[in-house]
Amino acid sequence: MKAEKGGLESGLEKAKEEADEIVSRNNDAKTNVSQLEGRVRALRSQKDNNLKTFGEAIPEVLQALAREEKRFHHRVVGPVGRYVQLKEKKWSLAMNSIIGNLLPNFLVQDFHDANLLKDIFRKYNW
Repeated sequence: MKAEKGGLESGLEKAKEEADEIVSRNNDAKTNVSQLEGRVRALRSQKDNNLKTFGEAIPEVLQALAREEKRFHHRVVGPVGRYVQLKEKKWSLAMNSIIGNLLPNFLVQDFHDANLLKDIFRKYNW
């Protein structure tokens, strides 16, 4: 009887461990699905507004720049990627690896304008 009870307890413990592992994998899968759904939403949003390619807040940042235009000493240029066009698609990977991280940047001519731009970025968490 004791041997039978010990075998059952051992089997029960093993089943609990397997169940915990399954629950853990299920939670991981749910997290992955949620992240992928968020990525799909972001990609659909970018399709609707290609400015969001440079960041979710870029359309709002550009609107704020237009509203605040008179406060700047010089015209703010950006995002830089708006002004880059490839003649041939075959160069897109090379271009992206060399200057890809510069494409969402903005250009200003002085510290005053840089500080105003930083304030706008902060306002839109960018």
